[in-house]
Amino acid sequence: MPGRLPEVPPLAPETYRWEKSKTDPRVLQRRANGAEVLVGIRDNNIKGQYDLYLMTTLRINNLSTATALSLSSLKEKLQPALLEIRFKHPEIACTVLWDNQVAPVIQYTPPENSKDAHTWAHNTVHILATSKTGVDARTEVEQRRRLVGSQPAKPVSIYIVADVANEDTPLTPGTVVDVLMHMNHLYWDGISVRMFAGDLLRSLSQNLGVEQKPSQYQWGEEIANLGVPVLDALDIDIGSLGDDFNTARDDNVRFSWGLRCRAKTGTPRTIFHTFTVPESETMIRAVKSRLGPKYTISHLGHAATVLALLKANPPSNDIPDSQSLIMPIPVNGRRWLRDDHARDYYGMCQTGAVIKIKNIKFFMVDGNDRDAVVEALERGCKLVKEAYDHWMSKPFLLALGISKDNFIASYLTSPKESVPFGGMAHAIFVSDGMNDRFIPGDVTSAATGEKLMSVENVSFFLNKYLPSMSFRLDSWKGASTLSLCYNDGSYTAEEATTWLQYLATYMLAFAQ
Repeated sequence: MPGRLPEVPPLAPETYRWEKSKTDPRVLQRRANGAEVLVGIRDNNIKGQYDLYLMTTLRINNLSTATALSLSSLKEKLQPALLEIRFKHPEIACTVLWDNQVAPVIQYTPPENSKDAHTWAHNTVHILATSKTGVDARTEVEQRRRLVGSQPAKPVSIYIVADVANEDTPLTPGTVVDVLMHMNHLYWDGISVRMFAGDLLRSLSQNLGVEQKPSQYQWGEEIANLGVPVLDALDIDIGSLGDDFNTARDDNVRFSWGLRCRAKTGTPRTIFHTFTVPESETMIRAVKSRLGPKYTISHLGHAATVLALLKANPPSNDIPDSQSLIMPIPVNGRRWLRDDHARDYYGMCQTGAVIKIKNIKFFMVDGNDRDAVVEALERGCKLVKEAYDHWMSKPFLLALGISKDNFIASYLTSPKESVPFGGMAHAIFVSDGMNDRFIPGDVTSAATGEKLMSVENVSFFLNKYLPSMSFRLDSWKGASTLSLCYNDGSYTAEEATTWLQYLATYMLAFAQ
């Protein structure tokens, strides 16, 4: 990094605790910290960089007359679910304030009364009766932001999308409804978004097929449920961090080889490749039979990403042996929280690690030579697992991520610094595991036991406005899915499709 670097902000828990606003005693607020600061950089956050989307695709089953649904009635039933979740997790209704510091201020204001709370829930859910899909709706949201300007995204906005004539048209059996949830990454990470989606569908199950009673919440008392700031929830003594922590933090900041791109701003896009259940099972078995029971499809996905990157942007013949590939890995930080916070921590709790491939030429293979591909993937899996195990063993990894992200945010917002762009951007591989851990497979009436809707699919994606991309692996009901998030100003749809296909082909080759 050129020039003089900013100092690393200290990890001081008292700086980030909730306190009353000096201008409005009803408002509670705290400074953002760690990954919140990085995704909360003002201009990028307002633009929508890193905004999260999760879409559950529901299919309507045979409904009794008592539970007949339309988009408007579905919206009506979602509102008490939102109120229930808000009371338990008020952070879903926070706002952001930027001042003269790098870290923004996260604020929460209780509703003045029940009417105010119901208005918030009503305004959170939007109906789209259209032949377009939820993914199309996301594209339209982002294109509209570019045309008319934008305020930062709310913590959550929900779009219920179906190909029906209007919002009051009955949802007949077989009708597909996309429930698209748009989140501001400042308040969430990928795990808490899934937790919210699961809580929303479970609460919806309680509301369907029953006469709705007005909710009785003592608004104002929910402030006691605001999420504990992450430094206060850590299962480690921050004062004990020493040289090992500082060295690890420095190693975590770097990256090298990536994909060539154009430094233009377009519209965020996401493409998907879903493996069949048999393909998914075969890959999992192949990993464990070839490498051992502690290896996973996540290791294979990361190793295959390395080969896909090198195929997409092959190094020249004269590249030095010292040319490395360093890839950042977003990591769920909840394992480093105390047990009383780890299970249902709703806020941002993300840290990171890095995987370093010391000599990328060692992984250049002929894609038509299956044996060479499998051998390279085996080497890659072993290096990836070694790196995973190394970082996961660090008791301070969440604290490290917080410190690192505070530093990077300070660097990126420093007026005396500029981030050089050399036409190459890094790629991230993320493995989120099984969505089934958080989201129910069906929406069932709690009153009658009737299966009202089946959850056909779960899709997670995020916005990319900067010239970088993220590959993601997760699964739903036994089928693994790869996705690629990119910006069409940096990469064409053809390039993105080709790269995702490279990745899928390498993963399947390992199982053949």
